[in-house]
Amino acid sequence: HMSGYGVVNLDSGMKRIKVSAQPSASANRVIDLQHGNICKLLNFVKGDDGENWYHIRTSNNFEGYIRDVYFIPLTPEEYNSISH
Repeated sequence: HMSGYGVVNLDSGMKRIKVSAQPSASANRVIDLQHGNICKLLNFVKGDDGENWYHIRTSNNFEGYIRDVYFIPLTPEEYNSISH
C-alpha cells in the first residue's frame, strides 16, 4: 500500500491518457487525464498484462489505474511546492 500524490507525465505529442477501470490496457475508460494533473496515489500493482500500474484517485474523485510510465510519484516536499 502506498500513500501520497503523483503527477501525470505524458510524452510530448500526447494530449491525454486514459485512466482505466482495471489495470489493463483493454479495460474500460474511467476518465482522461492531461499532463501535469495531480492525483492521489493509492497503490502500485502489476496488471494481468504484465505491465506496472498505479491505482490513483483524481482530484474530482474518479478512481482507476494509469500505466507507471505516465505517472511520477511525488515526495511530500515536491507535492507541497506545487500550487494545488
